[in-house]
Amino acid sequence: MKQPETMRRVTYHLDRVLMPRSLASTQQIIAISESTAEDIRLHFDETVWKKVSIATEGGAHMPSPLPITHLKTLGIEMPYVLFVGSFEPRKNLARLLQAFQQVIKRSDTEILLVLVGGASWGQNSVKSDIAALGIAGKVLVLDNVDDQILSTLYCHAQCLAAPSLLEGFCLPAAEAMSFGTPVLASMSSAFPEVVGQGGVLVDPLSVDSIAEGLTKLVTNEELRRELGAHALQHSRGFSWERAGLATLKILENAHATKKMELARCRAR
Repeated sequence: MKQPETMRRVTYHLDRVLMPRSLASTQQIIAISESTAEDIRLHFDETVWKKVSIATEGGAHMPSPLPITHLKTLGIEMPYVLFVGSFEPRKNLARLLQAFQQVIKRSDTEILLVLVGGASWGQNSVKSDIAALGIAGKVLVLDNVDDQILSTLYCHAQCLAAPSLLEGFCLPAAEAMSFGTPVLASMSSAFPEVVGQGGVLVDPLSVDSIAEGLTKLVTNEELRRELGAHALQHSRGFSWERAGLATLKILENAHATKKMELARCRAR
C-alpha cells in the first residue's frame, strides 16, 4: 500500500483487510488513471489486474470567471499561487509552506499563497505552521468559496500548487489547466499524465525542489505563458462526457461477458 503514513489508521487497516477481498470478488475494476491501474498491477496478482479498465476523470464544468478585481473583496490584491484541496497529510501542505517561505526570501516579487479548502484529518496545523514560518501576511486561507469564485481564482493565479504525495487523478489540476493556468505538481502518481507539458514537476519529498519549481513559475512570465498554453491544450483531453462514455462501454462489456458466462453455465 502506497503512502500508508498519510492515511487514517482505521482506514489503513480496513483497506489492508477489505481491499484485496473486494478486488478479488468483483467482476470489473475501473481505474481513474493509468497510474492507478499500474498500482493495481504492481500490488495485486494477475487474476485481479486482468479485470482493470481505465476511464479517466473529466475536466471542469465551471462558471465563467469574473474579472480579477472581484478578488479584492477576499483580500487578494497581488499576484498569487493557488492551492485547492483538503488539508490532510497526503496534500503535503507542510512542505509547500516551507517552500513558499523560501520563494519569498529568494525573490523580490510580491506574491501571495492562497489556500482554498479546510481541515480534513491529521494534525491540521496549517495556521500554526504559517505563524511559525513567519509568513502570516503572505498566506490567505479561504475555507469555502462558490464555483464562480473558484473559477476566478483558477483563472487569475500565477499557477496552481499541487505537490501531493499521492493522487489518483487530481481534479483541481485539470480544472486549473482548463483556464490556461500552469501547475506545479509532484513527479509521482498520476500527475505526469494529468499535467503533461502544462506545468513543472517536482520532488514532493524535497522542500528545495518545490521551492525551485515555484520560483521558476512566479518569476518567469514567458514560461508561465508557454506552460499555460500547453495546459489549456492538454486539458481538452479530459471531459466528463468522454469519462461517462468510457465507463458505459466498460459496464456494457462486463454485462455482455456475464451474460455469456451464464449462458455457458445453463448449457452444461
